[in-house]
Amino acid sequence: MTEKSNWTGDYWGPGGTVARARQVFASNSYNSVRDTVSFASTLYSAAGAALAKFKSSLNPFWIPQGISLLFESYFLVRSVPLMAIENPDQADVISTILMRLPWERPSALAVCAYGQDLLRIERNDILQGMDGFIPEHSGAKPHTLGLLKTTEALLVRRSEPSRAAGLIVRALQLANDAERDGELAQAARIHKRVAQYHRREGNSKKAEAEMRRAERLAHASGATDQLLKMGVSQN
Repeated sequence: MTEKSNWTGDYWGPGGTVARARQVFASNSYNSVRDTVSFASTLYSAAGAALAKFKSSLNPFWIPQGISLLFESYFLVRSVPLMAIENPDQADVISTILMRLPWERPSALAVCAYGQDLLRIERNDILQGMDGFIPEHSGAKPHTLGLLKTTEALLVRRSEPSRAAGLIVRALQLANDAERDGELAQAARIHKRVAQYHRREGNSKKAEAEMRRAERLAHASGATDQLLKMGVSQN
C-alpha cells in the first residue's frame, strides 16, 4: 500500500491510480501473486479513501464505491494461497484486508504469523538448520513488521490481552525505527493502528495521543490520503 499516488489520494477518474491499475491488471495475460496483491492494495486503499470521503461529506455516492472496492480487493487476496505469499509486505496487505471481514479473522491471523515467519527464515536455506534463521528485520523494513504486529494485536486483543499489549509495545518501537529511517507515512500508519487498538480498549487518552502523532507524521510526509482517512481537515 505504498504507491506514491496512494499517499496523495489520486485514485479517481480515467487517469487515477485505480483506473491505471485496473488497466494494467486486465491487460496481463498472467498475473503473478505480486501483481494480484499490488492491485488489491490499490483497491483497498481507494476503498478507505471513498469511505472517508463519505464521512467527511455525507455524500452517499461514496458508499457503494467504497464497499465495491473493498470486496473487490478481498476477492483478489482470497485467491492467494497462504504458502504462495512471497514476502512480509504481501502478508501485511493480505492480513489487513482479511481483518476487515469478521469471518476471515482467523485467516488474517494465520497470514500475520506466516508473514513474520518469512522475516525469520530464509526460505531457500530452511534445510540448512540454524543457518536458515535470520534477524527479525531481514527481508523487510521495520514498518512492515510493525504493521503486522498491530494487525495481530487487534486480532488477539480479546482472546489474549497480554500478548496483544506486548505486540503494541513492539509495534511502537518499530514505528520509531521507521520514523528514524525517514518512513514517516508508514510510521503514521502504525500509530493510527495503535490508536485504534487503544480506542477498542477504552483508553481514549492513549488513543488521542497516538492519533496526534500519526497526524503529525502524515502532515510531515505530505500523505494527504492518510490525513483524509484520519478525518483531518486539509482546508
